[in-house]
Amino acid sequence: MSLGYIGCCKKYIEDENQVYYLYSGSNWNNPDNKKEAEKAYDGIFYIMKNPVKQMITLPIIQISYIDIAFQAIKNGSALIEKECKNAFRRYSKIDIDYIGFTLIKCVFKQYLRDGIYPESDAFIQ
Repeated sequence: MSLGYIGCCKKYIEDENQVYYLYSGSNWNNPDNKKEAEKAYDGIFYIMKNPVKQMITLPIIQISYIDIAFQAIKNGSALIEKECKNAFRRYSKIDIDYIGFTLIKCVFKQYLRDGIYPESDAFIQ
């Protein structure tokens, strides 16, 4: 049985073109994870705003935040600039830190719902 995963992010810098987030988290299944790094906010990811707006061509109710996240990573509109200390890979489909990618999905979910990039977000699975 899996113990789970945790991640949290907070907005670091935002301007008219991009938004940067600091993030951290942990894979509770890995005994080598650094407990103190769980909330260290030692990783960085960013999202380019204009390319993301251009990707949203369908009505919001028809768009999946997961699809937007995958597309943004694929085309470079969202990028993990620095992985957090407890970064790990879980998908074979894309080579990206699972914690950072899950937080990018969380941010897009709020963005699609509220029309603004959230100040912070988190997940526990």
